Amino acid sequence: MIFGNKFPAMESVSLPYANGTCISGIKIWSPNLQYVDIQCCNKSMFYPLLDNLPNLKRFNCGLGTNNSGSLKNRNLPLEQLYVDTYDRSSASYCGSMMSLGELLDVYQCMPNLERTIIFIYDGSPLGRIMDQFNRVLSNCPKLKTFECHIESFGEMESSESADEIKKRYYLFQDSCVFACKTQRGYLRGIKMSR
Repeated sequence: MIFGNKFPAMESVSLPYANGTCISGIKIWSPNLQYVDIQCCNKSMFYPLLDNLPNLKRFNCGLGTNNSGSLKNRNLPLEQLYVDTYDRSSASYCGSMMSLGELLDVYQCMPNLERTIIFIYDGSPLGRIMDQFNRVLSNCPKLKTFECHIESFGEMESSESADEIKKRYYLFQDSCVFACKTQRGYLRGIKMSR
């Protein structure tokens, strides 16, 4: 049990997979863990790790299931977060491992966040996604750098350019923005970094 303080001096761990089947057996969580990297992490493990590792500074994870969960701790010490939901568009599947609302709720619990890389794949119009994402990142006062990949699989009715998005949001004004357009010329996705 890596997270159950069996290795009390351990400060970092990298795992290919983690799920929440062992959580009930954890009496004392690993207080010294600061850096966790899990290539495929179920939400049944994602939320308990965030809630129970008091010194976690950097968390890299790929979410492998769309089961639900929520955070109890509303003030996480996390400084760096990388989240990939493994969502990809295909002819047979348009969906998300983590809803936009759920993802944004996680970010609202991170006042110490300095750096993040995030992938958002959602059916909402890109303008709505950008509004919500801007609101959440604006609540991270220590945020220095971010990289986000946003793609909407919903119907787009906006011909807004990447430059117009940068002008509309103060947070994104100094960002590098790359736009992805549909065949009809509508903005479908965006990649930003600062």
